[in-house]
Amino acid sequence: LEQDRQLPIEFITDRYDIETKEFLLCLPGITTQNVYCIMNEFKSIVDLVQQSIEELTEKIGSNHHAQLLYSALHSPVTLGIDMQTSKQSNKETKRFAHVRRKRKN
Repeated sequence: LEQDRQLPIEFITDRYDIETKEFLLCLPGITTQNVYCIMNEFKSIVDLVQQSIEELTEKIGSNHHAQLLYSALHSPVTLGIDMQTSKQSNKETKRFAHVRRKRKN
């Protein structure tokens, strides 16, 4: 009787895109309990990003998770100054390494 209630594996894999699910699970506020709700409610990532905190709370059912998700989707991503400096200095040392070697000789 328990086996009759389980969905065939073909139904589960065909219905939800595994890569999308894995991507969503990497976002703050997305849990294994609400990931399918989100995949059912929103047609695309763009649709998800366009939601307000209130709309996300209504769809997800948790104000805390909605705030985490909203913050993650709307926070600017910045490259740290140390990382920019190290990348720039690496380019310069690699680009002109052959010139410095010739001058030393």
